[in-house]
Amino acid sequence: MSKACEIFSSYSLNTLKFRRVQ
Repeated sequence: MSKACEIFSSYSLNTLKFRRVQ
């Protein structure tokens, strides 16, 4: 379960960065 949370958090961070770039 913690692994999924880790992946989800990293994914959301990447999404936020991508949106900021655009």
